[in-house]
Amino acid sequence: GKMSDSGDSSTGKADWDDWNEEVHETTKDILYHDKNHESPNACLKHCSSEYGWDLRALAKALDFDIYNSIRMVNWLRREVASNRQAMGDQALLEHLKKPFQGGTRPEFLGDDALLHPYLPDDALLDALSCETWGEDAEEG
Repeated sequence: GKMSDSGDSSTGKADWDDWNEEVHETTKDILYHDKNHESPNACLKHCSSEYGWDLRALAKALDFDIYNSIRMVNWLRREVASNRQAMGDQALLEHLKKPFQGGTRPEFLGDDALLHPYLPDDALLDALSCETWGEDAEEG
C-alpha cells in the first residue's frame, strides 16, 4: 500500500525501472468486490478461466475504446454490487452477459454517467480498451 503521502515524490525514479513490467495494481474480482487480484490482467484471466467469460474477447469483438472500457467496467461493478446479495454466481453471470448476446454494443455503453468510477482507484477501468493492448491489438 501507499502509506506515505508526503507531497512530491522526487525519490520516485525507481518507478521507471519497472515501467515495462506487467502492471501490478490490485484489482477487484469481477463477481466479488471483496476479493482481489494482483493486476487487471490477472483479474480478466480469472474471469475467463473461473467464470467462463472472456471480457477481453468481448471487448475486442465490439472494438472497445477507452470510454467503452470505462463504462463497461463501471457498469459491471454497479450491477454486481446491486445484485450480489440476490443472485448466485451463475445467475449474476447470466445477468451480466445478457446485454451482449446479440453481438452488439448495449445502450449503456453510450451512457456518460458510467464514466465516473464506481469503485475508487479501479485499476480495471482502462483494461478493456483495445487501445491499451499495444502490438497484439494491431490488425494483421
